[in-house]
Amino acid sequence: MVEYNPRIIQVYADKLYTQANITVIINFIIGLVFGVIICYILERFLSSIVIEAVFILFTTAIGYFKGQEKAFSFRLQAQMALCQAKIEEHTKKSVAN
Repeated sequence: MVEYNPRIIQVYADKLYTQANITVIINFIIGLVFGVIICYILERFLSSIVIEAVFILFTTAIGYFKGQEKAFSFRLQAQMALCQAKIEEHTKKSVAN
């Protein structure tokens, strides 16, 4: 029979937090690249480099916040797993007493 191992839950939570951070970075980069590509394509129509910079900043910010939104679910999942581990820890202490 498989034994309960809280270390596995901790490793799982750590991986979820790493995945959350990577998700934010990747979405940030996607937003940046998307903005640069669109500005490159529309370069002849845009009248100012300031407009291009603002557009790139805007798409990068959208990517960042979209990444934060996706990362929230990973962080929540990690917290739920850690909460379950704590419940198990406290239950074992209560039963032992």
